[in-house]
Amino acid sequence: MKQKCIDVEQIATVLKLPADDERRRHLEECPRCASRLLIYQRYLSGAAAPGSDPDEADAHLAAVVKAEINRSAHRKDAPKHGGWLARAADVLLACPAWAAAAVILVAAVAVLWWRPWTPSDTVLRDGPSAQPTSRQVLVNAATASADGTVRLSWQPLEGADGYVVTVRTPDLHEVARFGPTADTSFLLDRSMLPPETPSVLLWRVFALSGGDEIGRSRPASLELP
Repeated sequence: MKQKCIDVEQIATVLKLPADDERRRHLEECPRCASRLLIYQRYLSGAAAPGSDPDEADAHLAAVVKAEINRSAHRKDAPKHGGWLARAADVLLACPAWAAAAVILVAAVAVLWWRPWTPSDTVLRDGPSAQPTSRQVLVNAATASADGTVRLSWQPLEGADGYVVTVRTPDLHEVARFGPTADTSFLLDRSMLPPETPSVLLWRVFALSGGDEIGRSRPASLELP
């Protein structure tokens, strides 16, 4: 049975699973899920926007809620008008904790609905292999040189007579494909890629024998100087 791709909001939970868990392996092996994982990790490690102050934002929210509560208190003796929406607003304004919870809930729903970091569904040529005998190619960490090139290397796979290297953006758009080559390393230069290619990319190696795929690596990340 084909494993369903992991949603962004489930990545943190799946990362806590044992390494041999089916969902954990899928997260690391599937190109689409590996891209989501990379974006998720970069999102968590990102710095706060210049000038942002969470404490100041919380204080401002508390002040606004308090002002609305005071304004609501002055309306207690006034005739009640409006429908259920107005009554719900009065209940929220009468309880600061409920008001804050409502604000957080609305924000969370909006983020999950929009999910700007979620790549769109893409049909991949190098998606999950249809060959049950396909073996894993082990890749080494990409290393940048002073001349601006990035060295991609991998361990040889027994029986392979050639290798193909693919390079994709984090949203899984293929920007380059190199090979076949009999070498187990490749020097990547930015001039080999389209002008608008981002600095952070994903790369993958496919092992061939007589033109047929016999193995592939998991998607790995690289960063151009």
